[in-house]
Amino acid sequence: SHSFTKTMENGNNKLKESENQPTDKFYLVHLIFLLFGIMHLLPISFFVTANDYWMHKFRNTSLETIDPNDRSKLQSNFASGSIIAQSIPTIICMILSTIFGYRIKARRRVIISLFVLTSSFVLSTGFIKINTDSWQTWFFVMTMAILAVMNGILALFQTLNGPWLSGIAIIRMIVFVPLFIFCNALPRSHLPVLFSHDWQYIVILASFFISSGYLFNIAFLNITK
Repeated sequence: SHSFTKTMENGNNKLKESENQPTDKFYLVHLIFLLFGIMHLLPISFFVTANDYWMHKFRNTSLETIDPNDRSKLQSNFASGSIIAQSIPTIICMILSTIFGYRIKARRRVIISLFVLTSSFVLSTGFIKINTDSWQTWFFVMTMAILAVMNGILALFQTLNGPWLSGIAIIRMIVFVPLFIFCNALPRSHLPVLFSHDWQYIVILASFFISSGYLFNIAFLNITK
């Protein structure tokens, strides 16, 4: 009878707590988290999907006609460089966030992250109207730096609960960086090509996105269970 009474008291307490919770009549909380997701993905998707824009920015300006099969050094290095600029800052900032993240309040971390993301995105899109043909190398370095800052901020923006989840995320980035480096991206001067076939690159890329998306979210949602 004592256990039954205790169970009833716990049930009544939970019922009172649920009654005191504010109602989200117009689903504003859902909308806010949707906007957070868009803010999280939009800046990075600009670098990934605007391939024609980057190929135009880093083309060989000494040629009158552009041959898609004859890429300049900057054009060939953009894909691999962007992967490195995304992965290394993410690893470093994720480690720092795991160790020192508790010292920064969540509200301050979100505000700073959104401000830096917005500023970086506005800066990168502003170069659409600027002629960078005379300083392509510096523009390439600046683009990689902006991409590195954005990915580092995204790593600080998200909170990982539990050392196992943080370890999986860090190991995942460490593994995929050399895999992308040794794919068949030409021209190359130093490193050998270990994955010369297109299907190998497709498998690596699909594994990267699956682990960073579906499987990672499943682990994140079930971390408390």
